[in-house]
Amino acid sequence: MRGKPILKPEGEAKSSSETNGLEWNYAMNWSNGTLDLVSTLIPGVAGGGNSEAVSKDSEFAKKYRQLAGSLPPGLKAPLYWGVLPSTSGPPYMGAMILFLFIFGLLTIRSRYKWWALISVALLFLLSLGKNFEFFNRLFYDYFPLYNKFRTPNSIMGIAGIPLVFFAIYTLKHLLSDKFNTKILLRNLWITLGITGGISLFFAILGPSFFDFTSAGDQAYAQYGLDKAFEADRESLMTSDSLRTLFIVLLGTGLVWAFIKNKIQGKILVIAVGVIVFFDVLTVDLRYVNHKSFVAQKNIENAFSQREVDKQILADPDPYYRVFDLSVDPFNSAMPAYWHKNIGGYHAAKLQRYQDIIDRYISKSDMKILDMLNTKYIIQKKENAEVFSNNPNAMGNAWFVDSLKIVDNANQEIDEIGKTNVRTTAIINKQFNDYVKSFDPLPLGDISLSSYAPDRLEYKYKSSEEGFIVFSDIWYGEKNGWKA
Repeated sequence: MRGKPILKPEGEAKSSSETNGLEWNYAMNWSNGTLDLVSTLIPGVAGGGNSEAVSKDSEFAKKYRQLAGSLPPGLKAPLYWGVLPSTSGPPYMGAMILFLFIFGLLTIRSRYKWWALISVALLFLLSLGKNFEFFNRLFYDYFPLYNKFRTPNSIMGIAGIPLVFFAIYTLKHLLSDKFNTKILLRNLWITLGITGGISLFFAILGPSFFDFTSAGDQAYAQYGLDKAFEADRESLMTSDSLRTLFIVLLGTGLVWAFIKNKIQGKILVIAVGVIVFFDVLTVDLRYVNHKSFVAQKNIENAFSQREVDKQILADPDPYYRVFDLSVDPFNSAMPAYWHKNIGGYHAAKLQRYQDIIDRYISKSDMKILDMLNTKYIIQKKENAEVFSNNPNAMGNAWFVDSLKIVDNANQEIDEIGKTNVRTTAIINKQFNDYVKSFDPLPLGDISLSSYAPDRLEYKYKSSEEGFIVFSDIWYGEKNGWKA
């Protein structure tokens, strides 16, 4: 998908197949909003994550208990309400780390300050993606390879590096005794005003500035759960804002005590280290904790055969394909554990196949599924998986009796939806010299006789020279694929 364009766009490019690199909206889909940047200081300001642990006394738990009668262990709720499509948790950097970072920017005169400030500011702005389009378009359009990457919010992982290093450098500077006490205290109160002021704003005024709603809430509205989310999101914003304020006040008190010679430097360093450790650890434990580690047998159980898998695997033909609609077919690879799968997921998608998915397979176009030898379709029905047999699956390869030459890739993908591909092969004119005026006869039989991920063997019989279409993706001899 990140390569050169294949299809010519009609107007503005709508897919990565129509542009060099990834299409803008696809590349920028996971772009931070302003609140996501604030969550580097206050972890729950935008709700945390889409699967947030909630207490049995939360509004969501009360409503859930009212509807279901009891609570499941480890109850979680979709509390994130920011602009990202979804997230597993906030890019929290640590309240003490940000406190020291800002204090250092105000205090230190070294050139390292400017490296730290520019690095963090640049990375934060890049993480905004389409939500700061003017700036990020410059990088997308002109910066080498930048249009090959997606999820701008992931760049926050890099922003943590200069933040932490400069916070440590600030401590080192404090311990050097080369400072003016009066200026240092002034900068300390300014830092408290910035970090504490932000915390107080969201703790006291935040609930009146935001509605705490998300587009995804509509799915829960029929059960009355959306109002429960809003209450718990508001509560999380307030509690985490007060939590951050408490840490900032602790940091201010420690630095003040050191400046006033109330404590020694090593006490300051140890105290800051302990606070940072427990601050970040307690937020981390919301998302990764001892419950995240499970017995190996539980992992293996996830791949156990369903009844529908057993029935399909009884087929003596081992080379058919399956289209599993009981899961999200293009974001789950689970069906591939037992079957040759039409769907699946990989971050580096094959562009021509993705075009087929977008244009045909996602709409369950049966003619295209026939062409891909989809013999079985699995669906969910009344909390169970059922399958249907597709008698029109065309096999792994077949003979055709006519060739249709088209001018470009756009016509190629259009024509497979209009043409009887069982009898006609659609061929780009770039291969015209190869096929010339060849007139094929469908006199023959071909079948896949041996399968391995790196080797397919076919057996065929034909009394005449014929033209065979394979139901596989050919990825090019330059990439090691040989026929």
